[in-house]
Amino acid sequence: MNNGNRKKKIIKRRKKRLLIRKIVSIIILFSIIIFFMLKLGVFNVRSINIKGASEAKESEIIKKSEFKVGENYFSVNKKDRIKNINNIPIIKTSKISFSLSRRVTISVYERKPILQIENYMDYYLLDDEFRIIGIKNEPLQNIVELTGIDEKDLKLGKFLYAKDDQTKNFIKKLFDEKEIFQNLKSVNISSNSIRCINKDNIEIKFGEPTNLDYKFKMLGQVLEDIRKTNKRATLIDMSKGDNIIVEIESDYSNGNDKNDKDNFDENLTESEN
Repeated sequence: MNNGNRKKKIIKRRKKRLLIRKIVSIIILFSIIIFFMLKLGVFNVRSINIKGASEAKESEIIKKSEFKVGENYFSVNKKDRIKNINNIPIIKTSKISFSLSRRVTISVYERKPILQIENYMDYYLLDDEFRIIGIKNEPLQNIVELTGIDEKDLKLGKFLYAKDDQTKNFIKKLFDEKEIFQNLKSVNISSNSIRCINKDNIEIKFGEPTNLDYKFKMLGQVLEDIRKTNKRATLIDMSKGDNIIVEIESDYSNGNDKNDKDNFDENLTESEN
């Protein structure tokens, strides 16, 4: 029995040594192949192609990627290249691929402006993540204007409201309410009090950015009622608690002073709607 066990142990040791030798041989062979491939320039970049760039400059993308024709594809870590490309303000995400023909392809997805901030002669463009992605010398059409921003915060590439969760949540909620957002001209944010003007020149006072689900639900109902009844609303005030105050401009067709306004409070509750 002892001789049998000794033979089994010897056989196991031989198999283990053989396995180790095979693994070492494969590693050495693989290393030799890689060495000669590097020497022969198999991983050297022959050309660089950019896809998806319309606003971003291709030269800037290539510069940030640190790719150079003739240099080794692996000379810089791929994650570092992508991080550098994504640091370009207009770029949201990017991908890098390398083909057998030694062609590098950089595919980028650009950020889209949905807000703009006027500051003297410049217009700062923001995307849905509140990043300043560009600066123009004239306003873009059909882009909502954002006011009440400290001009010290206006820096290309900066993310606004990084620490202000309430304001950020309000604007995100506003983005989600597409029908309301697309009909806005401007949004003013100052001292935790939010005020909007829509394309019908109705002033919408949100007050503090709290109880947002209720406020947006009621605002949708009020705007729908205004649309259906052709009322000429001038103000929707939601800053006074749960009651919504709607100010309507009267039509003085009977010859009275047309500059006067008939202001009244229309308290809307969910049960009434």
